[in-house]
Amino acid sequence: SFSLQPPALKMEKIGLLAQLLDASGALVPTASLAGHVFGLYFSAHWCPPCRMFTPELSKWYTAFTQAHPDKKLSIVFLSSDHSQEEFDEYRKEMSFHALPFNERSTKTKLSAEYGVRGIPTLIFIDSDGTLLTKE
Repeated sequence: SFSLQPPALKMEKIGLLAQLLDASGALVPTASLAGHVFGLYFSAHWCPPCRMFTPELSKWYTAFTQAHPDKKLSIVFLSSDHSQEEFDEYRKEMSFHALPFNERSTKTKLSAEYGVRGIPTLIFIDSDGTLLTKE
């Protein structure tokens, strides 16, 4: 029989799980982000270029979402940190979502799927996982 998948199920195609952390650290369902363009931000606190770029990205994201509340854009931090403590400390600088630190296999899968070779890397994908840009 034929059945339609709800938009939230498209998220599973790109490996993002049912929940992400929001900027405050609360878990949010990815269903609430259905239809969004995603910026997947691969980064880590121990990476000097990342530490320089993250505050700028966070400022830009905050300004963009305030100026364009009708635009569906979500940035998601995918951590290469070595511990939960490093992840938690680094996230304090961010105004966007994050894949929970314990979802290492998902981060690894996304890195491989989108050809991430180093950090920081920011790629944009549409809501079904299609790569929009790595530039």
